[in-house]
Amino acid sequence: MEHERSDKVLGRTHLGVGLIAGYGLCMALGLPNAEATPIMAGAAVGSLLPDIDHPESSFGRKVRIISIPINHILGHRGLTHSLVFVAITYVCALYFGSGVALAAALGVLTHLLLDMLNPSGVPLLYPVKGRLHLLEIKTGSQREKLIFWLLLIIVIALMVYR
Repeated sequence: MEHERSDKVLGRTHLGVGLIAGYGLCMALGLPNAEATPIMAGAAVGSLLPDIDHPESSFGRKVRIISIPINHILGHRGLTHSLVFVAITYVCALYFGSGVALAAALGVLTHLLLDMLNPSGVPLLYPVKGRLHLLEIKTGSQREKLIFWLLLIIVIALMVYR
């Protein structure tokens, strides 16, 4: 069980990076903090959304009724961990507005990037076979914890000193 967990990035790390990306998008769009909530929510959901294909993930546990069938049909780290899914997320999130759609797609991209930093990698060009991985950072390792805390400090600093 421990080995299986080591090939996954923790939900809090995905969320932290997604929030940083969302806040960066708010800054790029010139939105004041008071108007950033929908964008930040889109980025947060997007940063966790790819793991809807894993019933034991942070996100998957909250939507098991959806996560279990998706996992049985697609498996883990297939379609939902690809550029195709980034596009699907963007199109579906347009219902909430273009800013939220962009933020959600950006959140998915941050998720993919983080998953590329561990040994399992992602099928970025799905359905083309092959997985891309850049580093060997294991889940729950000191390196991942350090990344999480640094990102949290960055988010807080950006919000306070903006």
